[in-house]
Amino acid sequence: MELASVIMPTYNSALTLKEALDSIIHQSYRPIEIITIDDASNDDSLAFAKKYAQQHSTQDVQFVALSNDENAGAGISRNKGVEKASGTYIAFLDADDIWKPEKLRTQIDAMKSQNATVCYGAYEIFKTSPDQPISVHKIFEKLTYDKLHKTNYLGNLTGIYNAAVLGKVAIPSLRKRQDWAMWLDVLKKAEFAIGIQEPIASYRLSDGLSANKIELVKHNYAVYRKHLGYSAMKSYWNMMLFFYEQFLVKKKMIVSIEKKQKESSKNDDWFPDKILIQREVDYHTHYLGELNDGRLFFGYNTFIFPNGFQAENWQESRLEYVVVYLFDNNGKFSEALYKFIGKTKDVQIGESERLLLQLLQPLGELKFRSIEVKPFSTIIDGYEFGLIPDNEIRSIELQPSSTIAFSAPWNGEYDT
Repeated sequence: MELASVIMPTYNSALTLKEALDSIIHQSYRPIEIITIDDASNDDSLAFAKKYAQQHSTQDVQFVALSNDENAGAGISRNKGVEKASGTYIAFLDADDIWKPEKLRTQIDAMKSQNATVCYGAYEIFKTSPDQPISVHKIFEKLTYDKLHKTNYLGNLTGIYNAAVLGKVAIPSLRKRQDWAMWLDVLKKAEFAIGIQEPIASYRLSDGLSANKIELVKHNYAVYRKHLGYSAMKSYWNMMLFFYEQFLVKKKMIVSIEKKQKESSKNDDWFPDKILIQREVDYHTHYLGELNDGRLFFGYNTFIFPNGFQAENWQESRLEYVVVYLFDNNGKFSEALYKFIGKTKDVQIGESERLLLQLLQPLGELKFRSIEVKPFSTIIDGYEFGLIPDNEIRSIELQPSSTIAFSAPWNGEYDT
């Protein structure tokens, strides 16, 4: 297994540092290198980090405790850690945030299976306890440079990149928003990041971080003006796009858990916990079954009309995709593999199936059979995909094209 380096800057973090470090050493992935960089704290953060390292160092969990002579900011501190890192993979965690136990393993396995060099994931947001999250920050299946350029969609506590392939990427010398600027540099090299849809980390919400909205706007502007080197006019224009993306698009991706639970208890009692999908050869559910490791899969081709159906020119406006959904052995959705094929008018006969087989081939031996899975939704290229309940007509539809639909008596048969 390749070494994963974890960079953690600390500043007056004594109250939360243990919880953050515990979440790293409790990772199921090994080996790990943990690099803490104390930014001239006034408390005993540095002393605690050194003591923790002595108590928990093992052959496959290595520690490096660094410090700054004077307070320099998180960016310079992270750079010290990046320079010292020796791992194939580099990831980041602040001293007041927490990782889920399977965070690193899930991401590194996904990067290998999808031949990706960057990965990020959904995360929970909490105030007092990670066991009591107040919301979930959802993400895209694939995050491109262009999308990240509009606003920061990549939670730094979830990001990881392959430094052996991309090289080490320095954190820009910005006082704030340097993580966003860094991930822009990473994606400029990698082109995209794959997304893990299940929350893999917990972000601690601090009241102080959002105290001065005007200052935060200035720091976002600095990413365009100082880091990317845009003119003042181009920077102002991109800030207009930023406001739209931040407050009208990204805001919808932060889902209140209380609201979600209320909606679930209100609407979800008309369909079962799992939906039986009957396999039908040479039809919509042909590529359906189980992998050698017990995971379940469902592959198919689908389409999107981004601007709505247009009868006169539908082959020009329809976009074709092939998708493979993966589920754990209990039918819970884990990730989606996909390829965008092109406009319908440009797709050759047999091309969809050929590309679908390309997605399936690296998964190993396929055992074709009917499966039971839980309804789910995920975001691909900004569109909602999945097996999604429709409360009005009481059916569960395979979106985005409503290719097939399931309804009572839930016996595996479906309408097309």
